[in-house]
Amino acid sequence: MLKANKFQPKPEKKQRQWGEQKELPVTFALGVYARQSTKNQVIKHVQSGEMQTTELTAMGKQYGWAEDQIILFVENRGKDGKIKNASGRLRIDQREGLRTLTEYIEKDIIKAVLVQLEDRLFRDESMIQVNTFIDICKNHDCIVITPHKVYDFENPYDVKQFRWRCEESADYIRDYVYNRLGGALRRIAAQGLYDGRAISLGFIIDRRKTILINDEHAPNPNYKKYIPYEPHAEVRLNLLRMYVKFDGKLKPMYRELCKKPVLFPDFPADMPREVIGNRHVKKVSGGFHLSESGLRDMLCNIDAIGKWLHRGNIRDNNHPRIIPPEEEDKFWFAFNRLSPYLTNGEENTLRPNKARYYIKRNPKALLKECIEAANEGQVIYVANKFGAWYYEISYREPHKDTGRIVTIQVEHLDSIFKDKLLDHLSKTDSYEHYRNWYEARVSEAVSEISSIDKQLETIKRDRAGIQKSLRNPKLRQSVREALEEDLAIILLQREELEDKKAYFEVQRDGEDVINLIEYKKLVEKLAPHWKNLTFSKRMSLVNALVKNLTLESIAPHFLRVVIEWENPTWEIDDGLIWRTQGTAPIWTEEEREIVRELYPSGDRNELLRQLPNRSWTGIQIMGKDLKLVRTVKSQPNGIPYALSLQDYAIIQQNQDELESGGVTLEAISQRSLSNAVLCVWSRPSDC
Repeated sequence: MLKANKFQPKPEKKQRQWGEQKELPVTFALGVYARQSTKNQVIKHVQSGEMQTTELTAMGKQYGWAEDQIILFVENRGKDGKIKNASGRLRIDQREGLRTLTEYIEKDIIKAVLVQLEDRLFRDESMIQVNTFIDICKNHDCIVITPHKVYDFENPYDVKQFRWRCEESADYIRDYVYNRLGGALRRIAAQGLYDGRAISLGFIIDRRKTILINDEHAPNPNYKKYIPYEPHAEVRLNLLRMYVKFDGKLKPMYRELCKKPVLFPDFPADMPREVIGNRHVKKVSGGFHLSESGLRDMLCNIDAIGKWLHRGNIRDNNHPRIIPPEEEDKFWFAFNRLSPYLTNGEENTLRPNKARYYIKRNPKALLKECIEAANEGQVIYVANKFGAWYYEISYREPHKDTGRIVTIQVEHLDSIFKDKLLDHLSKTDSYEHYRNWYEARVSEAVSEISSIDKQLETIKRDRAGIQKSLRNPKLRQSVREALEEDLAIILLQREELEDKKAYFEVQRDGEDVINLIEYKKLVEKLAPHWKNLTFSKRMSLVNALVKNLTLESIAPHFLRVVIEWENPTWEIDDGLIWRTQGTAPIWTEEEREIVRELYPSGDRNELLRQLPNRSWTGIQIMGKDLKLVRTVKSQPNGIPYALSLQDYAIIQQNQDELESGGVTLEAISQRSLSNAVLCVWSRPSDC
């Protein structure tokens, strides 16, 4: 049915004349966006960062923006202050700074974006992110300013120019960096020359173009190839011999190596960087160490016998070897036991150390997301031992005490925490801090979903266009292949975005969090209701209320737990945990030497002083292991056999609190303690 004609002229849209520049929106905020691709660029190329921040800010002032109207978005620095990589190929939702910038544009806070170059915003080959950003800017009347051009996306010419500059940046990465420079490196590597790859310890790069042969300069056959670096090559050869001595048992060997603070000495300070090359190894004070996987890779790396691997092809006798021919059988012994693949590319199905795969179990550890080790260099894991889950304090890096692992059952520590939490909840009337946390979490999820939806809409539009083109039977094969490749990239991005959207929808809808306000009505009966909450809801409650929780071993039978709460009125709780079953650390050689010297006829008190974290029972067991005979009778000193001097001192300092919980010296001596674990709190209230 035809609509009735109103006989009114259509209003004419005001068309901007060619070359007419849009008035700068100086009454709104200006967003200055800065990005460097890698952390190293941020650290080493300080001038580039200053150009993108200080100079652009000054430029914004020249254009008419007041200083308090300029908002700086530095992509490489996260909320936690840490410097991070920020590739221009990442999506909008994968870049914290760009995502926040687009949110400000959508809220009409920012109407202009100032960048050093277009490629600071995007190097997107698929152009999906570019088109999404253009749509956001166009819908909210936001312009993009660079030192050489102002882009107004209401102008079709500016849209094309911006797309072209971003596409040009992506083409540069693909065609020049990957194809041209990468192609040159591939040709170099095919000749067995160093191509920038990470070098394993034991080698350096020979940068001498000529060498003396019969007192005459001659071309160096090893120019730009590996040559052994003797201080490291000797260590590497000894590691192989050690592996053979351990009969191919890697873990016991690695535990032994962890007792050494340094495996490989440091390079001389005057050694040129181009000789050292790239190294992906663990730097420690005085040199280098290895992770267990690094040791495995080193022992079966074929570069040690002069072979060079490039794109699946092996060049024999490419460079001088570290392992002499007469010991090559040791290398193949290690290779056949450790390498997942044979040199012909087939899977090594016969290796005895082949990884075993188990079904991953999810431990119900209430504190696993918030607990940290109090001491620097230590880390806390949740591990299954003897059919129970434990919080395990261990060392992050190789350390002289690597084998000294301290544990407490998850059930015990979670119970201690739960009692303290419920105690606080029963005395608290305000949950405003939780409401703020919950609202911030939902707000972030809504923002992420909005950003993802815009990208998905762009993907849907681009996908439809590509599929329409592919239906053309006259399409050239080369164009068809290029379009199919673009379609595959788009579909992969769609899948990633949909998965991410599903995750944030759960966050937004609050399915895994609790509204504490509802439980405030039941606060007096919260203890029995706690058992009725799902584990995920308990964890969400803990993560919302705990700011920081640290665990520290202070004696064989004692741990210290410190809880800092998000609610400032709860202050900080400092707890002393007694464990009837203490942790027996691995004996060091120095401790064994003290036992050899003093145990046969030394005074018991002197032994305890020399070994303050050892109980008399532990010392007696070590004496028997060392086949020592004690020739004097030990006099009673009031310290139970099961306690170390450190334990005894702590009990003396906290005698009243521990005795109220049944932990007395008499009960320890008679082994009649009823509590496996007891916690006493020093502030703000006793438990």
